[in-house]
Amino acid sequence: MNTNTSPAIVMMFSGLGSETFQMGRDLFATNQTFQSSILELDQVARRCAGHSVLKLLYSESLDHPPKQELVDTCLAVYMLQLAMARTLKAYGIEPDCTLAVSMGFFAAATVAGCMEPEEAMRAIMVQARAIEVHCPRGGMLAVLAPANVARDPNVACCCEIAAINSASHFVLSADAKGLDTVEAYLRRSGIICQRLPVEYGFHSRWIDGARLPLENLLAAMAGRRGRIPIICCARAERMQQLSAECFWKIAREPIRFHETIMSLERTENLYIDAGPAGSLATALKGALRPNSRSLVMSTLTPFHNDLQNLEALLAFRRSVQQDMAPKPWTNRAIV
Repeated sequence: MNTNTSPAIVMMFSGLGSETFQMGRDLFATNQTFQSSILELDQVARRCAGHSVLKLLYSESLDHPPKQELVDTCLAVYMLQLAMARTLKAYGIEPDCTLAVSMGFFAAATVAGCMEPEEAMRAIMVQARAIEVHCPRGGMLAVLAPANVARDPNVACCCEIAAINSASHFVLSADAKGLDTVEAYLRRSGIICQRLPVEYGFHSRWIDGARLPLENLLAAMAGRRGRIPIICCARAERMQQLSAECFWKIAREPIRFHETIMSLERTENLYIDAGPAGSLATALKGALRPNSRSLVMSTLTPFHNDLQNLEALLAFRRSVQQDMAPKPWTNRAIV
């Protein structure tokens, strides 16, 4: 990366499927800002959900992932990402825009200033419960192949494309029977695929039953303008004001991650993955062109190297500040 000019900071927020067991535990144990943010957000969760999400995140008595309700998983992912963004802000790292993937839109919108944590959590709960009540069980399948594989009649008969992450990585959604059928077919065909840890076919017709209750709720949240733009991967465009329609599209329409990243690559960017597992950073490395001058950095990962990742990010910030002094390393407009 050319450090003679300050890179624009794109902070990325992921959705369901990015959660991991004990996610962010090392940072929670050692970083006061992160810990206090989680504790504060857990108090909000108690008001909204009536119980602690923190106990489910970091129970000392658990040595394997517990079975969690969809609403608790959604709240936990939101809390982790917002706490990570607050931690980075405490070190002077603030985004020029946020990038929202699926349910990560709620954290992205909060950081952008379009929502408050309590209203975001209540909206998350309504969305999760509407899906549990009105939608059939199913799942999502990550596929390491070009997206035209989805046009194969043996795939198209049962699934829909839920996301295109790069030229050789896409995600399918289906109901439970369809997912079993397509997974077996792809494996017989020698195509690498892996199920995501979700139990519903998000970004497909299998969640259409949740549309009415979601639109009724989210219409009341429309119209608020944020401080910085949100880059929406459902629409491959930036927005700075919420609408009821955008909330539904974010849940229902395919994730156009690759297209969205290509639209941002007109400038040199620092992409910071604030998600629990670094999954967007991994997808982004596959999506960027070989000649891209942008940099990709993770924060939380499943490999218990959160502290090293944070220190690497802060070290990079210091190097940019030295090259750019006295200009601050924040809030550069993205063209």
